[in-house]
Amino acid sequence: MVRLVEAKPISSDDLARAGFDWFDQEYQCAGEMVELTEPEVDAYLDAAEELYEMFVDTAEEIMSNNLLPEFGFPLEMNAQIWESWEEDRYWHVYGRFDLAGGMDGVPIKLIEFNADTATLVLETAVVQWLQAKLNGFDEAAQASDLFEALRDQFDKLAALNPQLERRLLTTCFDSSEDYWTCRLIEKAANDAGFDCDFEDVDAVTFAPGGVFTTDPEEVCWPYLYKLIPWESIAFEEPELLDLLGQSMKSGSTMVINPPYTLLFQHKRFLAKLYEKYPDHPYLLKTSLAPLPAPCARKPVLGREGKNVELLLGTGAIAGADGGYGAQQSIWQELAQFAVDGKGNKYQAGVFFAGRPAGLGFRRDPRIHSDRSQFIGHIIR
Repeated sequence: MVRLVEAKPISSDDLARAGFDWFDQEYQCAGEMVELTEPEVDAYLDAAEELYEMFVDTAEEIMSNNLLPEFGFPLEMNAQIWESWEEDRYWHVYGRFDLAGGMDGVPIKLIEFNADTATLVLETAVVQWLQAKLNGFDEAAQASDLFEALRDQFDKLAALNPQLERRLLTTCFDSSEDYWTCRLIEKAANDAGFDCDFEDVDAVTFAPGGVFTTDPEEVCWPYLYKLIPWESIAFEEPELLDLLGQSMKSGSTMVINPPYTLLFQHKRFLAKLYEKYPDHPYLLKTSLAPLPAPCARKPVLGREGKNVELLLGTGAIAGADGGYGAQQSIWQELAQFAVDGKGNKYQAGVFFAGRPAGLGFRRDPRIHSDRSQFIGHIIR
């Protein structure tokens, strides 16, 4: 059974005083926190460390054996993935491993790697820290140094690109959550010596020679943090994909995260990973062909649990429709989750930002999605 401790939820006013003005209390902050031991936390972080090394080694094998076309990306996306993988100046700033188990004797298993997804950055870096602080818990008794890791990642990125000025533009579509995530990214970059600004994506000019804003005057931005998934750009915005490719190739623009993170995020990669590391203790059996029940069927570029189907043998549980149903699928052995007394299943999210750097949880009685409740943790 998952161990929980009571903790008064934070309010929107609490979060606003911390510098953030977006809050969904029911989803974003539970009235309790997960209680973990140091060995349990270390096990999650160690898993993320080893899994990232496995992802890198598997990607190198895919690239070396010219297997990238199997993933079905547009040719221009393939070219950008290849170039960003081969050139050291590109740097993966952050990604999030979703893990089952890790508590109550349930072994840790990889669900997927959200390598280019910002979801839960705010909750992991700010919300759970603030909740612990306001409830009188030891703020240091959390694995939540994500902000510090992001700052270090921007310093590393700048060191790899000494020819570029430390100026960062963040951008997203019209979303309050995404806007405040961009602002958090800016705070981390600013601590690493970057001048930063935000602009709605519709007001940004993308050109072969760079990324520009024009209000109040034209400015070229060497670094671009785009809170727009690479798969959306690759399959829905071919002109933008081409312009970003040209500006990156010219050396005038560095995009965060790099294009190769789309390879990590593609769920076909999980089948390649299992093929390379069969029966690894962190991996669930994953296949491009149907597996015997119980298993999960997942669209290869689905997000947030949408169009996932749990095949139980006695029936099926379907996730919400997200428009991914026509995609190719992978089949994954069904994971075992630690549960609480109400039947909620707990999924750990461990951010990797140069190092394992932030741990938080989602809980849901069915399929974990973007509406599953976030719950923070404390170490005792």
